[in-house]
Amino acid sequence: MKKQVAKSQIFTKESLTRIQDKMRNCCIKSFNKVYEQDYQLKIKEKCRNQDIPVSQMQNYNKVKKQYEKNKKLLEQANKKTDLVNENGNNIKEIVSNLKPNLVNKKK
Repeated sequence: MKKQVAKSQIFTKESLTRIQDKMRNCCIKSFNKVYEQDYQLKIKEKCRNQDIPVSQMQNYNKVKKQYEKNKKLLEQANKKTDLVNENGNNIKEIVSNLKPNLVNKKK
């Protein structure tokens, strides 16, 4: 080849949209043919998937580590909350089973 062509000249936004639409149709047709079904794909939604540019991903590793740390802390807090709720239920049960005395006039 004597002439080199840029991908952006061949794969424009319109051509990629047409290719993706054809792929969606072929995929669902093949699926229905193989599995003998009559399924339909969801309607395409605008801006459903968004790519994040590299320039905005500078702190990605830092954010990822912080997310993992916060996730662990949240799990520990949930375990402690469950324990407190369980202990609270036990205390309510003990108090409700107490015998009446002079202070407790309702029973």
